[in-house]
Amino acid sequence: SLNGLETAVVTASAGDADFPFSATLNGCHEFCRSLEDYSKQVSMMTSQTDFGVRADGSYRHPNGSPQGTYFKFNVNEWKRFFGSFTSGGEVSIKQCRLGKTIYTGKVIAWSGKTNIGRRTPSTGGDWHENDYIVKPEDDCGKTNEINDCTCIYRNG
Repeated sequence: SLNGLETAVVTASAGDADFPFSATLNGCHEFCRSLEDYSKQVSMMTSQTDFGVRADGSYRHPNGSPQGTYFKFNVNEWKRFFGSFTSGGEVSIKQCRLGKTIYTGKVIAWSGKTNIGRRTPSTGGDWHENDYIVKPEDDCGKTNEINDCTCIYRNG
């Protein structure tokens, strides 16, 4: 219990066998809500190991395509995850959003001043800011897993 003006944290490993909730953001929320003095919690932090390639669908291509037609990505992340990268090459992928499969099919990606890609074929709104690209056989749930959950308290 907190007394006086204090800041305190409680951290748990979501991968621990004794962690009673799912290793997701929702599981972390449940964990924090289950603790004593929940009303004094001011925030929550999580750590997550990226699984896949983060795709930023907020990119607007200069050709005037609607937002979400193209995604930006880090080419080094792509190489680490897929093993190689060929600019202008088509790749079979699975697109994940919040741990769920959104699309399974092909994308074409280019490297340059801005590393971008799009579905083939593509339409506006295909991509959102925190989408992930994984291999077609991968589980999108892994893109949403939390390693650690920290609940932050402040009294006063």
